[in-house]
Amino acid sequence: MNLLYSTGGYQRSTGDHLSCSLPANAASEAQPDPANGKDCSATCGSNEHTYLRPLRASGARPPLICFFPGPPGARDLADSLPEDQPVYEIYWPNMDGETSFPTVEQLAELFVQDIRKLQAHGPYQFCGYSTFGLVAYEMGLLLLSQGEEVTFLALFDVWHPQFRQMLTRTEMARYRVLRTIDRLGKYGRILHQAGLNDAAARVLEFVVKTAKSIGWRATRIVFRIAGRPVPRAVQVIESIAANQAYIPPPYPKRFVLIRTEDILERKLRDQTVGWHVCATAGVDVHFVRGDHGTIKDKPFVRGVVEKIAPYLAIAPKP
Repeated sequence: MNLLYSTGGYQRSTGDHLSCSLPANAASEAQPDPANGKDCSATCGSNEHTYLRPLRASGARPPLICFFPGPPGARDLADSLPEDQPVYEIYWPNMDGETSFPTVEQLAELFVQDIRKLQAHGPYQFCGYSTFGLVAYEMGLLLLSQGEEVTFLALFDVWHPQFRQMLTRTEMARYRVLRTIDRLGKYGRILHQAGLNDAAARVLEFVVKTAKSIGWRATRIVFRIAGRPVPRAVQVIESIAANQAYIPPPYPKRFVLIRTEDILERKLRDQTVGWHVCATAGVDVHFVRGDHGTIKDKPFVRGVVEKIAPYLAIAPKP
């Protein structure tokens, strides 16, 4: 399904550069240039990447850079793409000992150095999953502002950070009612198909997950007030909160939004989940099987590949 929306533009702003400590396993060895199969040190500068890891370095197409938080990352996506498509993924920086997390703008400025080493100039191709997709979005904006060509940007199940605030009270109430009905329906189907014990286990799992989330958020607030580094267990919540504070500027080129074939998702009136406010050239919305936690993994990721494959750049002619 393709939807076109347009809106006006506004000034883009970026944060100050932030130096982060490095994860022990983030550095990679020198990689061949995916465009010609040769060492890229002569054209790309230093080959040592701090945050960039190759999933497939071979292939004649322009590389696809993936922003996927947490393991297994974009490995299943890479395995499902054509064999001549180089694929790299960005590591999240190690934030141990930090009291605050970098903004989306700061992360884009941090990662662009590695991307320039891999590929000095466009065409660039980016995709991002969940809230880390916001960094892919900002990376596209950053390189476009530097006069580079960004031919592909795809967001995988990423809501506009202010989408909930965009809803009217009536729309928000409707969404909450639909969400409650959807959840009760899922538990009802589990009860019917698997029995009372499995249904009770799912309900308990949901309650525990919700309680942990509330506890993590409360812990985050306490440590921020005290000015102390957040514990490792809270870093995921901290990173999500930092990403959700991002206000996406207008994007001047058409991009792709992948959403799940969830009944509740389908009932949202705004199928761009808020992205229409900054998609000045429009956004192509595609629905795929699976849910938020599974669309990046096999077998559901194959549906994602089917949707994005027509957009990816072909190999340059010799």
